[in-house]
Amino acid sequence: MKRKSLLFAPVCLLLVAGCAFGSGAGEDNHTEAANPFIGSWQGSDGGFYLFREDGTGGVGSGGPLTEEWSYLVWYGQGLGNLPRNATLVWAGGDTSNAAAATIQQFIFTVSGETITITPQTLTLGSNDYYTISPRTDEAITLT
Repeated sequence: MKRKSLLFAPVCLLLVAGCAFGSGAGEDNHTEAANPFIGSWQGSDGGFYLFREDGTGGVGSGGPLTEEWSYLVWYGQGLGNLPRNATLVWAGGDTSNAAAATIQQFIFTVSGETITITPQTLTLGSNDYYTISPRTDEAITLT
């Protein structure tokens, strides 16, 4: 019986210390990045863009959406030696077949009440590295 109580004491001590100092698991110490796209936008290309809170959206010409997609907003590290950019990626089309899916990547900037999205072309180069080229002549301003 003494053997069990000697083993029980260190386990209790660890539990009490864990509760006293906490692991931070119950605390919310992070700041969630804001998604500036939520809502309806008119594009400089004549398109009507919709971004829902659930990560879906689409584009149309003012009526029903003619193209629907899922999207994500990323404020991550730049790829390779590229600078960090705010990035928007959307996937649409036939997403049940990777070859038929439409995946587009954009960098974006927010200025007041407008967002400018610039499409990017990813090209597979030698050594399995991709190069990323912004297509600035195809930038779309959302207002």
